[in-house]
Amino acid sequence: MMNTILLAVDDSPASAKAIDYLASWLKGTAASVRVVHVLPHATTVAAKTGSDRPSRSERWLAMSREEAQPILMKAVERLKRDGMDPGAVEEGFLYLHPDVTAAQGLIDVAHEHSCTTLVVGRNALPWHRELFHHHIADELVKKAAGCTIWVVE
Repeated sequence: MMNTILLAVDDSPASAKAIDYLASWLKGTAASVRVVHVLPHATTVAAKTGSDRPSRSERWLAMSREEAQPILMKAVERLKRDGMDPGAVEEGFLYLHPDVTAAQGLIDVAHEHSCTTLVVGRNALPWHRELFHHHIADELVKKAAGCTIWVVE
């Protein structure tokens, strides 16, 4: 059975570390990787008023996707540069529903695509900042079932 890994990326230094770690670990393996960037939910678009101009939420969503695309491509290129089969790497966006957290969305995508491992980066913070900080990795570790979670710090 081939391993499928879900790699969540953004523009943080922790995400870059996760990409580098995964790329070095995957050398010579038959794993496949699905790289995703989580995009926040845009508010529901109101009915058009006859104007051809896109609504504010449509522009915001397009802008977010435009900004996220280079991040996805950089991650994919890094994996390929380290020898991954180009056919074994897929990329995409995770558009969140307003009632779904990023962690739950990633868990759902992992199950939907039969991913056995989910990889995220996590920034280390001083202990006094950790007390009031919520990180997606913390929620993933608590909620994920049937999937291995790698937190790269």
